[in-house]
Amino acid sequence: MRQRFSPRPVSLSGEPFETAEAAWFWLCRCRELPVLAGLFLLIWRTRHEVFRGLERQHREAEGAHEQLREQLSAYKLEVAQTYASIPALKEAERRLTEHLVRIEMKLDGVAVRRGGGRT
Repeated sequence: MRQRFSPRPVSLSGEPFETAEAAWFWLCRCRELPVLAGLFLLIWRTRHEVFRGLERQHREAEGAHEQLREQLSAYKLEVAQTYASIPALKEAERRLTEHLVRIEMKLDGVAVRRGGGRT
């Protein structure tokens, strides 16, 4: 027997709904589940892509950090090799001290000639 088109919505079992509210509830559920499943997949994929992007950025940042560390070590080595060494600093200090002692002796001579004296 051929089914007739019924203006009233029917349930999965083929029986008409008792009220219009039940029909609307059923129709909303039929449309709601695929939409919710689609939203779930969209959120899951987006979250997965974000975490992959964060992991990639973390790896890149670690690589850049290691490269900066190596460059800093190389710069420290260059500074240690090219700038003044300890013996050179000691020599400069000795010469400066000798010069300051000579200046002090001259000032003492000027003070004695004026009749003063150092106290």
